Amino acid sequence: MKQQPDSCVRQTQTRKRKYKAPRVICYGDVATVTRGSGHGKFDVHGTSKNCWIAEALYGVDAPRTQLVRAWLTECYERREPWSLVVVPLYRRFGQRIAAFLRSWPVFKSMFRPLFDLGVRRAHRDSAAALLAMREAADASV
Repeated sequence: MKQQPDSCVRQTQTRKRKYKAPRVICYGDVATVTRGSGHGKFDVHGTSKNCWIAEALYGVDAPRTQLVRAWLTECYERREPWSLVVVPLYRRFGQRIAAFLRSWPVFKSMFRPLFDLGVRRAHRDSAAALLAMREAADASV
């Protein structure tokens, strides 16, 4: 005597989808997909975008946080020597330091001058880049 498959098995067999070949969709090169566009959109470890201490000091969506994040990312992608040391250390200890600063806000005053310096350098570098772009545009006209 043959055993009949139970109703669950029959339902799964009849509900199988027809095979479709996978489609390749272009999202950009690997660096863009894994690290972002290079404009402060780091999208790796952590809850947001890799600027944990700046978020603890200034706020998640604060312009200074976005500016420092973009500047650090660009410096690291340009392989500036200091960034090759600072960024890996920041990735390793940044989350713990940010958690500490959120728990003990009185210690924010120790880190704020360092990050304010980063904000000033980011402003300076951005202004220099904009000026160079403007001069290049004026020269081509």
